[in-house]
Amino acid sequence: MFSYIQSQFDFSDYQIAQLKYLFKSLASEGSKFIIFSILFHSKIRVFLFSIALLCILRIFSGGLHCKTYIGCFLTSLLFFVITLHVLSPISIPNTVQLLCVLLCIIAGYLVAPLPAKCHVQLQPSVISRCRNIYITILFVYLLTIYIIPSNLYLQTGFWVIILQSLQLLVAKIIQKGVHTNEKQTS
Repeated sequence: MFSYIQSQFDFSDYQIAQLKYLFKSLASEGSKFIIFSILFHSKIRVFLFSIALLCILRIFSGGLHCKTYIGCFLTSLLFFVITLHVLSPISIPNTVQLLCVLLCIIAGYLVAPLPAKCHVQLQPSVISRCRNIYITILFVYLLTIYIIPSNLYLQTGFWVIILQSLQLLVAKIIQKGVHTNEKQTS
């Protein structure tokens, strides 16, 4: 199929590699979305809200990236089980939520974005833009927590933000460890 596309549209090898990556990514993310939608069908609206929020956050912040489909699947499954079944029923006072999201904003400023290793090095202007958008999203959520009475969606979103921030910090620690090991072996 890709040979046909390359010959018909005169695509370079690099463009074909990008196209293959796109199809692989769509198949991977699409299959996870379908499976998770089935697994969390009893909480489908809250699941859709949490996955939408997580996707928006990860676009601008990055985070942990698994090397295999099964690793990604299991990590994502664990994330949503913890978010939807363990943490979302726990109601945290608004003042504590506000403080926690404020800490997440600070962590995001210090750590985000953390793109996958397979991505090209980000330009400083792109890093700054992604960081600013990420922080703005968290700040808007902070205002939302302050203004709107607590409900299941806000509680779930709060836990998505907390877990995303924690995994960002873990990804940064891992990244620093990898860079330290690379320097020591050089």
